[in-house]
Amino acid sequence: MEGKKGTRLHESSRFAGFLLYLKEQKRVSENTIQSYLRDVAALDSFLGFQGDWGYRQADLPAIRRYLDALREQGLSPSTVLRRRASLGCYYEYLIRLGVLSENLPRRAPVQPRQAKMPAVLTLQQVDKLLCAPAGDSFKSRRDRAMLELLYACGLRVSELLELDVQDVNVQLEFLHVRGSAQRDLPLYPSTLRPLLEYLGPCRQSVLRLEREPALFLNSGGRRMSRQGFWKILKDYARQTGLEQISPQLLRHSLAVHLLQNGAALEEVQAMLGHSDIASTRVYARQFQQTLRDKYQRIHPRGQK
Repeated sequence: MEGKKGTRLHESSRFAGFLLYLKEQKRVSENTIQSYLRDVAALDSFLGFQGDWGYRQADLPAIRRYLDALREQGLSPSTVLRRRASLGCYYEYLIRLGVLSENLPRRAPVQPRQAKMPAVLTLQQVDKLLCAPAGDSFKSRRDRAMLELLYACGLRVSELLELDVQDVNVQLEFLHVRGSAQRDLPLYPSTLRPLLEYLGPCRQSVLRLEREPALFLNSGGRRMSRQGFWKILKDYARQTGLEQISPQLLRHSLAVHLLQNGAALEEVQAMLGHSDIASTRVYARQFQQTLRDKYQRIHPRGQK
């Protein structure tokens, strides 16, 4: 944000102390600093204040009126929550200075963001996608193995592409997933079969460096890139008529399919590598909504 003389907002003396606090105490990024300062300047303008001491006059209803005004402007609940967090940080700074004694923004309620129900593929759509790579070429075998593994294990695309050959335990039939959510996942016959068809001579046919650890390789013998995988997925999406397909959609779909087949919420959480079970509950709500819709369709009195 630019001031009247073309200087950045945080270079004005009005916010010099807060800027120092953000940099030295909170150690936040430059982008976050700019967001915080813009949000405080907006509250300054709304309340008509010119300095920190003016905030002694602000009460909780005034803060609520400001947040209500943001909602009336059409800002999303998540954006309003972010702005409230900015103001809470500013109030924290003023409390440290002894200007204020209470953090009013943190007492002001904001309507929580409604978790958006994830889209889900049917089992028939999943089967159609997984069967799309046809033939025995290197590309077909590799793509079948990638898509099968992506869905069967509910992997994030980063987890799929970071897999090394040593992460596949053929004897014990499990996959070791590395990264922030490390876990060991079972490999069932329908998943292991295309993986074994890809490993060995098929993978060796494009290998350039004997010590290349990557499980999934591009045609040049290097680790498959995210861009390369997205191109492959989009090609199969067009072939099968599933234009909105994405790795995350396959992950969502597996979660709901597991719940439909009787898996416990904690089991789905462990498989997907969620650190917080609240993330998994979104799928439970999706499953419950699907069940409710089906119940209404099939129950003799569901349409009455």
